[in-house]
Amino acid sequence: MKIESDNASEIIEKSKKLWQLEHLSLLKSTNNIRIYVGKQNQKSIVLKLSLDENSLKAESRYLDYFQNIGAIRVLGVDKNLILMKKAIPGNTLKDYFLKSEVESLEIFCKVMLNLQKNNMFNLNEFPHISEWLSILDKEWKIPIKYIAKAKKLRDYLLESSADNILLHGDLHHENILLHNKDWFVIDPKGVIGEREYEIGAFIRNPISELSQYKNASEIIENRIYKISAMTRFEKRRIAEWCFVQIVLSWAWALEDNLQTKNYNFLTNCFYKIIVNKE
Repeated sequence: MKIESDNASEIIEKSKKLWQLEHLSLLKSTNNIRIYVGKQNQKSIVLKLSLDENSLKAESRYLDYFQNIGAIRVLGVDKNLILMKKAIPGNTLKDYFLKSEVESLEIFCKVMLNLQKNNMFNLNEFPHISEWLSILDKEWKIPIKYIAKAKKLRDYLLESSADNILLHGDLHHENILLHNKDWFVIDPKGVIGEREYEIGAFIRNPISELSQYKNASEIIENRIYKISAMTRFEKRRIAEWCFVQIVLSWAWALEDNLQTKNYNFLTNCFYKIIVNKE
């Protein structure tokens, strides 16, 4: 569902009156999401507009649950809108990409583990990862060896999952921001699954930049090894979830008519890693 300019303008004008917002300016725009920055009572805010009410509802619930333990604070919710506190200075872990790789891995693990140890919520409010992964059963213009392997691993990993907790669902570099001296998460999907599933988004990102490196497989393997050491999660299980997720991301990219060259490249990297471990 695409956001039309006139529709967006009307919604934003209503939000200004509802929350006494000033100096709103567009920060980011996609077909179904718009992000604005501005002020409320002289304090910096972020306003997110989305026509996907279900995903927005899951996002606001997740942020509410974790607002005191690592999630950015929600200031208001109204149908298609979430009003949030703005992280300052707002640097993301993408700034650390390869320049401070070990430090970024340490920050990621600390943030993720903190969220996971404080995880006592109503799981019925969120979808399960099995719902996301069901789209792998459709026909996709993805090499059959990748689809077949992803489906086989998906079934095994779901069946052998040790526990189910509330996950962020998209915990990559650009969704971990510095606010004052602490790191906070933004843009959660809110999904139920096992702990190891959360790691995949970070390991494969930033996709465009990582895909430019000839030694991407080496970078990926190093991340898997180090995160496993920091979390004590099983290396093989991390790698297998990473492969399933990159194929899922490729399918989503096809669904959204996006370029898939980088997904093809990274899927091959993950495929070689898991095949070599067999």
